[in-house]
Amino acid sequence: MIRKIFAAVLCLFTLAPSKALMRDTHAEHILRTFLNPIFKQAGISPKSLKPFIDMDDEINAFATLDGIIVVNRGLIKKLDDVGSFVGVLAHETGHIAGRHVPNIIGTALDKLNTTILAGMAIGLISSLATKSNELGVASIMIANRAAEEGITSHIRANECAADSHAYEFFKALNWPLDGMVKVMKVFAKMQDTDPPLYLRSHPLSRDRVAFFEEKKKMLARRPAAFPENFATQYALLRGRLMGLYEGTEKILALQNKDGDLEAIYAKALAYTRLNDKSQALTHINKLLNKTNNDTYVEIAKAEILSYFGQTKEAIKILEEASQGGAKNDPLVMFELAMLYAKDGRSAKAKGLLLRIKHSGDMLTNSEEFWKELMALYDKMGEPRQKQLALAEMRMIEKKYDLAESVLEDLIKKHTLSESERIKAQDLKKQIQNLKHKMEMI
Repeated sequence: MIRKIFAAVLCLFTLAPSKALMRDTHAEHILRTFLNPIFKQAGISPKSLKPFIDMDDEINAFATLDGIIVVNRGLIKKLDDVGSFVGVLAHETGHIAGRHVPNIIGTALDKLNTTILAGMAIGLISSLATKSNELGVASIMIANRAAEEGITSHIRANECAADSHAYEFFKALNWPLDGMVKVMKVFAKMQDTDPPLYLRSHPLSRDRVAFFEEKKKMLARRPAAFPENFATQYALLRGRLMGLYEGTEKILALQNKDGDLEAIYAKALAYTRLNDKSQALTHINKLLNKTNNDTYVEIAKAEILSYFGQTKEAIKILEEASQGGAKNDPLVMFELAMLYAKDGRSAKAKGLLLRIKHSGDMLTNSEEFWKELMALYDKMGEPRQKQLALAEMRMIEKKYDLAESVLEDLIKKHTLSESERIKAQDLKKQIQNLKHKMEMI
């Protein structure tokens, strides 16, 4: 059993997805929209944020070291309002802010090493003294149970602390607690029946409901609201997941409710998958009308047009967006860069990606960003720049040995310009400093 408890600890706090991570720039951008203000409120640099969606349908979410937050598709499907979902994100950010990951792993190891070893010693002494194997085994089993309870109680204490952090984030941001209460009631109902792994090590959800209801009463006189775009963005996130990954028959059978952004977007994507351009554009135009030409929906329309080979029309949409309210929007620039590349305008694509890179936007944490940049360097016959980009990507992924290997290969096999040599040396120094910091933790 102690192995199961320790496995649960690692499952809760390490990046170990059960199926596959969905790497989708659009979806990750929406997650960052929700998490950015929470990270800032927690005193954590949003640049360290790395959100992921695990395609598992189990109800789960967890945080790890280095700003990684993973939410399961099952959680997004289960929670139908943005307040509940953002509440879970705030809770997971609370784990990062409270440094619960290294603390719980250290505690788990300490419990395993001391409690169980002590139990084994007592068991051995008992067996020798009484000549009873049963008594020795009983002593070891008692030690196992003590270790389990010690680890579980520590995890539960951290969960309560993460709830407190989440409340403080919501209070400071003047966000309503209704969704937080609602999600705790959802978890309480699940915990009373057949709780998933996510809830087995958590405090009783009924107690958590009471905690947030009390906090809600305390803030009742304060007007509170989420940013205006949150509800729309969450509906689009759910619609994107449904439209790309659910069966098309199921999607097209959805009732056409007026203003149901999730269903409209899902149908637009389903018709795209079915190669029905007319219906796909009808639904995406309807969505644009319902959302007052939301920038994200404009990107989605450009994506659909590009899929049907209308690259120039897609470019026009995003160029107009970039000259209007979405000026300097990193996601618009990234999507426009990919369209330029597809249209053979590599230099313009490269210019946009380098603008994003030099801005330090969090989009540069995306694997897709670096792959696109490296593909452009490859297309433009710039192999040395491609390897420098690969080294930088490996460094951001914290694969420091691989990053150093790429740089060593670059220096050995190529004659570098002065600027390339300086860039390579700077990257080597950054990598060495980061490795040293990791060793100090």
